[in-house]
Amino acid sequence: MLTTLDLSGNNVSVELSEFGETFSGCINMSLETLILSNANLFGHLPEWLGNLKSIKSIDLSFNSLYGPIPDYQRVPSLQELELSHNTLNGTLPENLGQLFPNLVLLSVRNNKLVGVVTETHFVDLTNIEYLDVSLNAFIFNISSNWVPPSTLEEILTGNCLMGPSFPTWVQRLENLFTISMSEAGISDVIPDWFWNFSLKLQIVDLSHNDIKGRLPHSLEHLNLSHIILSHNHFEGPIPFFPSTIEILKLENNSFSGSILDCWNQSLQTKLTIVDLSYNSLSGDFPASICGGYSLDVLHLNNNNFSGELPLQLRNCQSLGILDLGYNKFNGSISTLLWDGLLHLEALRFRSNLLIGNIPPQLGNLKFLRVIDLAHNHFSGKIPITFGNLKAMKGFLDTSHDIDHFNTFEVEMKGRELWYGVRESSLPMAIDLSDNDLSGEIPKELTNLIGLRSLHLSKNHLTGQIPKSISQLRWLESLDLSMNNLSGMIPESMALLTSLSDLNLSFNKFSGKIPSGGQFQTFINSSIYSNNSNLCGFPLDVKCHENKPSQSPTLQIGEEDVTEVDERKWLYLSMGIGFASGLWAFCSVLILNKRWCFTYFQLLDNAFDWIYVVTVVNFNKIKTTCLVFA
Repeated sequence: MLTTLDLSGNNVSVELSEFGETFSGCINMSLETLILSNANLFGHLPEWLGNLKSIKSIDLSFNSLYGPIPDYQRVPSLQELELSHNTLNGTLPENLGQLFPNLVLLSVRNNKLVGVVTETHFVDLTNIEYLDVSLNAFIFNISSNWVPPSTLEEILTGNCLMGPSFPTWVQRLENLFTISMSEAGISDVIPDWFWNFSLKLQIVDLSHNDIKGRLPHSLEHLNLSHIILSHNHFEGPIPFFPSTIEILKLENNSFSGSILDCWNQSLQTKLTIVDLSYNSLSGDFPASICGGYSLDVLHLNNNNFSGELPLQLRNCQSLGILDLGYNKFNGSISTLLWDGLLHLEALRFRSNLLIGNIPPQLGNLKFLRVIDLAHNHFSGKIPITFGNLKAMKGFLDTSHDIDHFNTFEVEMKGRELWYGVRESSLPMAIDLSDNDLSGEIPKELTNLIGLRSLHLSKNHLTGQIPKSISQLRWLESLDLSMNNLSGMIPESMALLTSLSDLNLSFNKFSGKIPSGGQFQTFINSSIYSNNSNLCGFPLDVKCHENKPSQSPTLQIGEEDVTEVDERKWLYLSMGIGFASGLWAFCSVLILNKRWCFTYFQLLDNAFDWIYVVTVVNFNKIKTTCLVFA
């Protein structure tokens, strides 16, 4: 007898109701597990699902199912119902507990369900352990005196309206392992009991609410692994966290003070993600932040940190994302720092007070996809080693898979854009603008064929734009403004078919602006302003024909003159020889009529032969096609 059927991940591409005849007879009585997730199914939830007499687990997630959840007959055997990531609409059946009295797991995550959820929905659900109704439009209207099922271990209600008050019935869930109430419309303080009601609590996500107040001085007594309180209004110092913390996200709050005290040695053993950005934290960079080797993501940007970057930062050997932008870090960056950060994928030191040369060792980081050192005081030349960056050359191999709910800011097209941090989703970008860099633009940069954004504005760069810039075929944004660049704008730039944002203003460019390709779309003349010798569209300055240049001061050696003269005589001799031969042949035909007649008769016969052969072969092909047809 068939007890388990798993077709997940297959492109079944049928309406779910068409399986009705299949699930009848013996299968209807024996089937216990049905897994049809990610199978490209569509249609309504069919009635035959409620007729499976022995079914314990149904998984229809990640399909295109729509319509309401039917009012099935009582299915006492069902324990797990997974309907997430579809387009189901309507409301949640009020008699849910009566339909599936032994339900342990229920997930309707990421659908289009609506309606008010009350205590009635949970009557008789005495065995429920996992409940996920997030990413729907439910409104919870539950009394503070309600006693929820004590078996609940994980409850996820993100994007459902739970507030404005903090739900007090939560404190009765003594076995709770996970609580996720992000974007729940809570505008309250976290009650004192919250950090003590369940000793099993490990995952807390209360992000994107309007929660106020301070956190306890210490949470070391808990076994928390994930604490996500980002995008709220918390204030005061950051508390001491337990050594079990793996993910710590407190960004976009009003936390203040130093983090040196709370960053104890035990905190670093399991940490993989730390995001403290967009707060009011200050003080030096915690040198012990990388006591362990598991840290993948570190965001300390948009705070008031200061001091020099410690050499101990190189101990973060698993680090993929490092964002220290918009702080007050100063001093130069040690060239030894990069010996340990070999897995770095995105680096942002933007808007600090850093000085000295840009370390050429950055070019050795083969996974690096984003370099943002803008708005500092770096000097010297752009390292030619940047041309060695393997990831930017189009090798899309990444060091490791970084958690999906992280984002990273990249300056592109004049504004900061947010990108998800997952595998190769980060755009390849280099931003060195607003520094004190000098010298020429290294032609080695044009080896980075995967580059989408290159910003070098507000420096002291000289020389010309490398003609090989046309190799950057994916380049979307190029800003070279406010430098001392000169020469002509290379015609090869017209081959940059992805270029949509360009700024070459405030330089010393001369000559005609290229007129082909993407240059036809650049109608804003300000992108070429303050280049007094430029002409052509879209400027009002017309280009004039250049007269042959005469350089009286040009010195040519005797050997060069002899070579030029020899070439002239060679070309002249070839021309005279060709003309003489042609004239001799034509003279013979004119003077001897018999030879003339024979010559043209030969040409005519040759033409007739070619014509006949062509027609015969064409007819053969045509006959063959008709036979096979």
